[in-house]
Amino acid sequence: MKYLRKFTGTLTGLMIVAMPYIARAASCTGEQGELVCYVRSWYMSLLLPVGTVLAGFVIMYAGISYAMSEGEPSKVSAAKEYLVGAISGLALLLTAALIIDTVIK
Repeated sequence: MKYLRKFTGTLTGLMIVAMPYIARAASCTGEQGELVCYVRSWYMSLLLPVGTVLAGFVIMYAGISYAMSEGEPSKVSAAKEYLVGAISGLALLLTAALIIDTVIK
């Protein structure tokens, strides 16, 4: 029951955050369809900035973890895994943005 409350609260929060983007996409007119405009608006206006900021925080966390590891191999490897994961996720995010922008235009 506790998890259900957290899930519904998170889902409600996401819906509230998404409302302006849904309205913006609904008002989109042009050669593209409504769904295409909705996806582009959602990705470029919400997912790309949030993902970039989160990747930046993970990169900072990995750097701090690496500096605080004191040379312990397990902590160093964990920090490197965070760094590689954040950079590869950021590269994937930016590549998807490039693909979406190229396909839609």
